[in-house]
Amino acid sequence: MFNRILVPLDGSSASEAVLPYARTLALGLGVVVELLSVVDPDELRVGTDAAAGAASAQSYLAALGAEFPRVETAALIGNPSEFIAQRAAANADTLVVMSTHGQSRIKHLAMGKVTDKVLRMVEQPLLVVHGQDEAPRAGHAMVDCIFLPLDGTEASEEAMPVAVELAKRMALPMDIVRTIPIVEQAARDRGRLSIRSSAEGEAAGYLACHSERARALGVEHVYSETLLGSPQDKLMDLAEQNPHGLMVMSTHGRSGLGRWILGSVSDRLVRNSPQPVLLIKPGCLGQRDLDES
Repeated sequence: MFNRILVPLDGSSASEAVLPYARTLALGLGVVVELLSVVDPDELRVGTDAAAGAASAQSYLAALGAEFPRVETAALIGNPSEFIAQRAAANADTLVVMSTHGQSRIKHLAMGKVTDKVLRMVEQPLLVVHGQDEAPRAGHAMVDCIFLPLDGTEASEEAMPVAVELAKRMALPMDIVRTIPIVEQAARDRGRLSIRSSAEGEAAGYLACHSERARALGVEHVYSETLLGSPQDKLMDLAEQNPHGLMVMSTHGRSGLGRWILGSVSDRLVRNSPQPVLLIKPGCLGQRDLDES
């Protein structure tokens, strides 16, 4: 599924928070990494030459590229989000890895809201790492488990091919999670208790089915758990309890108990989770990828 990792950088330490994860993924997947910087002419100071800015960016990327076994670098001039999306689209099997934010010391490389724009434009999976100025940029990130949240919809299940792919190729355990958004107060009422018991039973069967499927596809260690409560809160708690995990999830899904959309569950995780979050757009991968993974 993946044969290339695209890493856009803007020259800031916050954007470079993705580098340890890019190294870990490149090693685990055995793929080439492309480091990309895009100089935005509209952000240049008066009198600043775009070509000189691109040359400076190329030197910056070359220095970082020395830390990867298989790497390509590209410094371009243009609209950052558009060029990143075009670069990703050039290879359907590309995994894009970006920071949530990063304000560069080099103004013409500033990402700003580029990550949000790229998410709307690209069809490929996008791994988002919480960008922090103090985050390490050297070495490899520890990833010890793949977490797959599902809400019972086909849309949410379209993240499963990527989760399976990563777990298999990186020899990682996989934890499939189903959240049931039933508030604890409702359990005091007999009718609500019955609904809760039924929902938990349905979730157990659902998780057992998908766990067995993951094992059949080659994932050696598959676990599952049902979480009761707000999906946002419970998945954030799960991420905080397992900071070395990697969350793989659909950007949205719909069910009778609510809706996941970027801006609610996945948005909160992307912006606040200590775990990196790998976002999958429903409809972009298709069922064929899971059946052939």
